[in-house]
Amino acid sequence: MEKDQCFHCGDVNPKNAEVYDEKRFCCNGCVQVYRLLSDAGLEGVYENEGFLPTANQGKKDYAYLDLPDIQEKLIRYESDGLKVVSFELPTIHCASCLYILEAMPSWQNGIKRLDVQFSSKRAIIYFDPEIIALSEIAKRLHSIGYPLNINLDTNEKRVDGAKRYIAPLAVAGFCFGNIMMFSLPEYLGLDNQTYLQFGHLFRYLSMILALPVMLYAANVWHRSAYQALKRKVVTIDLPIVVGIWVLFLRSVYEVVALHQPGFFDSLAGLVFFLLIGKWYQQKTFDRLSFDRNFTAFLPLVVNIEDSKGKLLQKSASDICKGDVLFLRHGEIIPADARLLSEVASINYSFITGEAEPEKVKQDTQLFAGGSVQGKAIRVQALRPVEESYLHALWDARRKGIKSKFQNITDSVSAGFSKAILAIAALGFLAWLPFNASTAAMVFTAVLIVACPCALALAAPFSMGSGIRALAKRGVYIKNPDAMERLGTVDHLIFDKTGTLTHSDREKIAYEGTPLSFSEKEWLAATVKQSAHPVSVALATHLNIETDIDPTSFKEEEGKGITATFGEHTVRVGSASFTNSDERDGARVYVQIDDQPVGHFLWKSNYRNGIDNMLNTLGKSYPIGLLSGDGDAERDALYGLYKEWNSMAFRQKPDEKMNTVDSMQDSGRKVLMAGDGLNDTTALKSAWFGLAVSENTQSFGPSSDGIIESQNLHQLPEVLSYAQRLQRVTKESLRLSLAYNIIGLSFALAGVLTPIYCAILMPLSSVTVVGYVVFRERVVRQKVFAQSNTTTSPISKRYRSPLSRQVAS
Repeated sequence: MEKDQCFHCGDVNPKNAEVYDEKRFCCNGCVQVYRLLSDAGLEGVYENEGFLPTANQGKKDYAYLDLPDIQEKLIRYESDGLKVVSFELPTIHCASCLYILEAMPSWQNGIKRLDVQFSSKRAIIYFDPEIIALSEIAKRLHSIGYPLNINLDTNEKRVDGAKRYIAPLAVAGFCFGNIMMFSLPEYLGLDNQTYLQFGHLFRYLSMILALPVMLYAANVWHRSAYQALKRKVVTIDLPIVVGIWVLFLRSVYEVVALHQPGFFDSLAGLVFFLLIGKWYQQKTFDRLSFDRNFTAFLPLVVNIEDSKGKLLQKSASDICKGDVLFLRHGEIIPADARLLSEVASINYSFITGEAEPEKVKQDTQLFAGGSVQGKAIRVQALRPVEESYLHALWDARRKGIKSKFQNITDSVSAGFSKAILAIAALGFLAWLPFNASTAAMVFTAVLIVACPCALALAAPFSMGSGIRALAKRGVYIKNPDAMERLGTVDHLIFDKTGTLTHSDREKIAYEGTPLSFSEKEWLAATVKQSAHPVSVALATHLNIETDIDPTSFKEEEGKGITATFGEHTVRVGSASFTNSDERDGARVYVQIDDQPVGHFLWKSNYRNGIDNMLNTLGKSYPIGLLSGDGDAERDALYGLYKEWNSMAFRQKPDEKMNTVDSMQDSGRKVLMAGDGLNDTTALKSAWFGLAVSENTQSFGPSSDGIIESQNLHQLPEVLSYAQRLQRVTKESLRLSLAYNIIGLSFALAGVLTPIYCAILMPLSSVTVVGYVVFRERVVRQKVFAQSNTTTSPISKRYRSPLSRQVAS
C-alpha cells in the first residue's frame, strides 16, 4: 500500500500519520481495529470481499444527530451517564464485522457496550454522552467502514436490500437479449448476402449494447475490485473483473480489427447470470431478516384498560399511541410510555445490564424493554411497539456457555475462501505452460463456480425455515443459533409449578383463622400485583374485584411477596418467609400484620398429556426436576414418570442455576424449562432456556425460546424436529460442497467457460434452498403428523400476514 494511504481503510493519510507494525494509518481508530484483528489472527479479512469500503464513500456530516429533537426519536433509553441507541449498519457481512464492532468499547472511550444482531445488521450501542457525542460515534463507525442507515420515520417500511440489483439486472438482461438477437445469424451459421450486408452493423450494435453492461451493470464487481486495488490486496471479485474486461477488450479488437463477431453475448450473459446469483442470495437473506424481526415471533400479550377500567388482553403489536397498559411485577414494558401511577420501580437490566431498579414518579417517560419491579403500574403508550427493537434486545449476545457455540456454517466454511484461492492459483499455474488463454479462463471459472453463496445459504435458510414452522405451533425460538443449540441438547430439566402444572386450574383450599372481607381484599390486591403462576392461581381462586392499591409492594424470588396497605402489612409465601410453622404438603402461607393467620393448601393440577410427554422424552433423554416447592408432590410426580434422573425440592433460584452449571461443567447440554420468572437465572445459564408461558403475557428475556403452555405436550416432537433439522442442514451443506467439488473438477479441466459457471452459480443456490424447503417439509410432516397439534388461539390471532402466507 502507498505510504499516503491508510492500510486499514484506504483513506488518505495525514502528514502525522499513525505508524504501527511498519504500516501507516490515518487515525488511532484504524490502528486499534487493525490490532484487534491481528491479535485475533484475522488479518485475512483484508483480502475478503468488500471489507471496510470507506475510501470512496466520502465524508458525511453527522452533527445533526446531536440535535435534541433528533435524539428524541433515536434514543431508546436514557439515564445519568448512559444513553442507548439502535442503528442499522448495512455493511455488516461476516464474523469479523461482529468481532470489530463488539470490541469497539475496548478502544473507543465513552462506548460502554455494543451488541450486534447479525440477521438484521443492527447494533445496539450503550454510551456515556458526557464523554462522547452521538455524532462522534456515527463518524467513528463510518470511518471504519460501517456507515449508518438512519430512518427517522418509524412507520417507513424496511428497505429491501435485493432491490438494488433490480436495475442492473434489467439492464444486463435487456442488453443480453438484444445482443443474442443480433448474433442469431452467427449461431445458425448463415452467410447469405443479406446478413453479410448487415453483419458488420449488428456487431457494432452488439458492442454498443455491451457498454452499459460494462459501465453500469458490472459496477457491483468494479467497486469491490477498485477498493481491493487501493489496499493492494486480491479479492474474489478482482479476477472476475479482469475476466470481464479481457472478454470485452478482446471482443472489441475482433470486431474492429478482425471483423469477427467477438464474445459480447457471452460477456452480457456472464454479468446477467452473476447478477441473478447476487440478487437471489440477497433476497433470501432479506426474507430471513424480515421474518425474524417483523412477524409475530415475539408473542407478547399485554393487559389494556378500556374506558370503563376493565382489563382486556391485546397483542403487543396492536398497541396504539394513547393505550393504557396495566403491567405487573416482572412484566416487560413493550413500548415507550408515560407513567400514570404515582410512583414505580423499573428495572432496566434487560437494556443496560445494571440490576439496580430505578425509582420514577408520575409522568416520567418509561423506555421499552424495562421490567416492572414491585407493585403493578398503569402506563400510557407513547408510540407503537417496535418488535424489531425488543427482539434485538432479546437477541443481544451474552457471555457464558452459549457464547462459545460455533454454528455449522462457521465450522465448515472457516477455510473455504483460502482453499478456493489456492485451487484457482494452482489451476492457473498448471495450464500456463500449455495455453495462457485457457489458464486465465480456468482461474476465473474456478472462482466463479466455487462462489460460497450456496454454502452461506444452507444453514440460515434451514434454521429460518425451522423457526417459522415452530412459531406456527406456539414455539418461538430466539435466533438461528438457538435453533441449532435446541437440536443438540442431551439433558432435560423441568420446573414444576407453572411449567408441568396449570397456574390457573389449581385445587386450592384455605385453612386457618377466618379472614375478614377487608383482609381478603388486601390479600387479593397483593397477589394481583404479581405475574408468578402461584399468584395468578391464588388471584383466580379468591375472585375478588378490588380497586385497592398497595402503598408498597416487593416480590422476593423463591420466598414470597410483601404489600402494605396504610398501617397494615400482608406477606404471602413460604413458611419461613411468613414465620409460620411448616406443614407437609404444598402450601402457601399468609401473614397479616406480623401474625401468621393461615395457609392455602395446594393440590397441583398437571397439564394434559404431561405423563405421555415425560415418558416419550425419557426414551431419549435423562430428565430431572428442580422445584421451589416442598416434596409433597413427589409421589404424584413418580406417578407421571417413574424414571426421573434426579429430583430436588425447595430449590432457590441460585441453587437451580448452580445445578444447571454443574451439569454443563461435566459436558452436558442442558435444556431448562421453567416459567420464566423464578427460573430466569437457570434459563439464562442453560445451553437452551425454554420459558413456558401462560397466554404469553410473561415475556422471558433470559430464555432462548418461549413455548405457549398449552403446547408443552409437543416438546418431544419439537426436539425431534430440531434434531432432524440439524441433519437436513448437514445434508444441504454436503450438497453445496458436492456441487463445488464437481464444478471445480470441470473448471480445472478447462471445459467450463465463465458464462457457464455464472449460470451454475445461481442454480446451485436455488438447488440448495429448494432441497432445504423440500426436506424440511418432509421432516415436519413426518414428525408432527401423528401428534394432535393444534395452533393456539394466540398464534392464530397474532400471526402476521407473512406468517399466514408461509402457513398456506
